[in-house]
Amino acid sequence: MARSERLRLSEIRAISRLIGECRELGPDPIAWRRHYLQALRKIVGAPVIVGGTWRMVSADGPPQLHDNLELGFASEHQHLMWRSFMTEGMISAASFRSFASRPGKLITCTRQEVATDREWYHSPEYQNYMRLAGVDASLASFYRPQPWNIASAVTIHRPIGEQQFGERERKLLEFTQGEIGRLVGKALAGPDEPQEALLPRRVQQTLHCLLEGDSERQVASRLGISPETVHQYVKQIYRHYMVSSRAELLARWLRFHRGLHGDGSSLSDE
Repeated sequence: MARSERLRLSEIRAISRLIGECRELGPDPIAWRRHYLQALRKIVGAPVIVGGTWRMVSADGPPQLHDNLELGFASEHQHLMWRSFMTEGMISAASFRSFASRPGKLITCTRQEVATDREWYHSPEYQNYMRLAGVDASLASFYRPQPWNIASAVTIHRPIGEQQFGERERKLLEFTQGEIGRLVGKALAGPDEPQEALLPRRVQQTLHCLLEGDSERQVASRLGISPETVHQYVKQIYRHYMVSSRAELLARWLRFHRGLHGDGSSLSDE
């Protein structure tokens, strides 16, 4: 391996720091996913990134997108063209099918690995969608515990005319995806988990007080509201997280801060 293609210690530290930050946001699937994608595009060096949980329900239909975020498009029109590709053109695109048919739990490829320049620039995928979305260079990674149950799908793009992605960027994305993917549904909430952000602000504040160990009376005093109101907020929290006691609430919360087994696992100790 060429020295220039090796991951630097500073890059591994940055990825480790990012994983830790995502774990802090772990109970909220949208919050940790947004933070992950925003940081990842800086680490790899590209303005446009799309990612989320993708599920395929048929071999010839578009993916179901869950907690999916699409960041960095230069205009709303370009963003809409990308969305059109996802719903209309992706499943029939030769480069996507070549990528998605590769074996393994984690697959990460540059565009050049799945299509030659001639194939790419003459393809409907590029001419009808990517060109109009203003992007060319592409780097994609799927972490999929099951063939079409993709826990973490990420595609990263650079604008037309900018440098293609190389082996170094591919290794950065692959390493990061390998670390984040194994945590989804464990230390990081998946898309089916209840989201704190959907609770009203006062209910969120009540939740945080409960997690810090306050009784309902202490919450009422701390927030300046009546005990009866706090009790209603607590019932709302229990319904939202599908629990019936504070012990169950804490157990659910800790699940996403310490992993399913509470083992405090670190990078690459799977």
